[in-house]
Amino acid sequence: MVSKPFQRPFSLATRLTFFISLATIAAFFAFAWIMIHSVKVHFAEQDINDLKEISATLERVLNHPDETQARRLMTLEDIVSGYSNVLISLADSHGKTVYHSPGAPDIRGVYA
Repeated sequence: MVSKPFQRPFSLATRLTFFISLATIAAFFAFAWIMIHSVKVHFAEQDINDLKEISATLERVLNHPDETQARRLMTLEDIVSGYSNVLISLADSHGKTVYHSPGAPDIRGVYA
């Protein structure tokens, strides 16, 4: 039976370097995950707040007949210009388009 010659353990400096590097890498990944998660949550909350604000403004425009139609359309244009990727298309009870976001694709066939 052949016995292995006695191997010396890694030096203290090598072991410390390895474990400190391992701890640094783990801390970096934990910090990166926390940052990415918090950014995702932040933008999700921001999107929810934007949609609530748009919804409240649309309800106000649609439920207050005392404003003129020109004023209502101006408010809708302000909404569209203030938010990116917002598409508004309003039709009356007869299916006639009252307002459609400028420069947006025609989606009336989708919900008709």
